Amino acid sequence: MENKIIIANMKMYMNLNDINSYIELLTDKITDNVIICPSSIYIPYFIDKFNHIGIQNVYYKEGAYTGEISPKVVHDFGVEYVIVGHSERREYFNETDLLINEKIKACVDNKLKVILCVGETLNEKNNLEKNEILKKQISIALENISSDNYKNVIIAYEPRWAIGTNIIPTIKEIEDTISYIKSIVKDIRIVYGGSVNEENISKINKISNLDGFMIGASCVNPLKFIKIVNIVNKTNI
Repeated sequence: MENKIIIANMKMYMNLNDINSYIELLTDKITDNVIICPSSIYIPYFIDKFNHIGIQNVYYKEGAYTGEISPKVVHDFGVEYVIVGHSERREYFNETDLLINEKIKACVDNKLKVILCVGETLNEKNNLEKNEILKKQISIALENISSDNYKNVIIAYEPRWAIGTNIIPTIKEIEDTISYIKSIVKDIRIVYGGSVNEENISKINKISNLDGFMIGASCVNPLKFIKIVNIVNKTNI
């Protein structure tokens, strides 16, 4: 991907009628630097329409785990990317850094590319613990992952206090945090997520050390999402 990466995390926002009209509007408007991550039940509607499809979660084991999906099944189905460690998984499903590491190892073993989400809470930010938290999350998540596999990992920096709040860090804060993450781990692409929308994308897109974006709520509005894609790609041609 020559342009900045754009990851669409669609979460659970859409029903089948929404999906059908969404795909119709986005057909021929989504470029090769876009990764679309729908709810797993809707992946069959996307898989042959767009170049890069991701799933929002996997479990690292196979077998008698009702309701879960294994990396092997995901790979066999033709999905390319997996979101791992999103803050909503950490908060609502009590996912730990150790569990996230197990998921990443299973994804790598099954030739899947990983989007690893990291980020601090508001209390951690206010207590000046952000760098410590990020280093811990990244170090544990990538433990026993060969540096040769880093080309198949994207780190999504999403401050937990910015997700869904329409509040984002300052440009300097994002730039400094990306630089810090790149000092921890080399040769991994870093994207920013957290209340990215069509109104602030032009400003954030000017950050020189940023490799792309993870879009949440704004990606489920097709017109807003197309605008974001066009702004990112126009700036980076």
